[in-house]
Amino acid sequence: MAQRSLRDALLNAAASEFHEKGYSATGVAGIAARAGAPKGSFYNHFPSKDDLGVLVVEAYARSRRAEILMEPGADPIDALRRHFTWLRDDLGGDEYTRGCLLGNFGGEVGRTGTKVDDAVRESFDQWFAAITYAVRRAAEENLLPEGTDPDAAARFLGSSWEGAVLLAKVTGSPAPVEDFLAIAFPRVLGHPFAVPPA
Repeated sequence: MAQRSLRDALLNAAASEFHEKGYSATGVAGIAARAGAPKGSFYNHFPSKDDLGVLVVEAYARSRRAEILMEPGADPIDALRRHFTWLRDDLGGDEYTRGCLLGNFGGEVGRTGTKVDDAVRESFDQWFAAITYAVRRAAEENLLPEGTDPDAAARFLGSSWEGAVLLAKVTGSPAPVEDFLAIAFPRVLGHPFAVPPA
């Protein structure tokens, strides 16, 4: 049990270090120190920083609540509202200072062919697929403006969200994210954005 808790401590420490400092600027010694563990213990649990990075990316992607978009029988527009509301509220908890780990890593290690790069792309692919699923369902239920290409609309939503989150991180302001919600929903999906009831 103690070994498992140390592994979890190292994972949590790595997630915080990566989010705050970036992938390249984070070292094994810093991760171990943050976890309160000797540096040598790191390699008892992870073969390399890259392997640990993959685990952190996968855990972060799972935490983004994409399952909201896939709920059977849910109103797809409401599912999109609830998903993006959750993302907004989660990012706002840090006053937008950390941004999206996938976006941060994508800008830093994208197209490098590393394990972490592959994990980031796969995580984005899965998230975009979930958005596309919800938007396609909205199209099938005739909930989108006439002539809307659901796949293009889904790509626009995901890409615009990531851009808004990056600007919010850089400026320290929620305005880019709020602008995304206020414009993307009525203009792209044909429905106003309203915070769904809790």
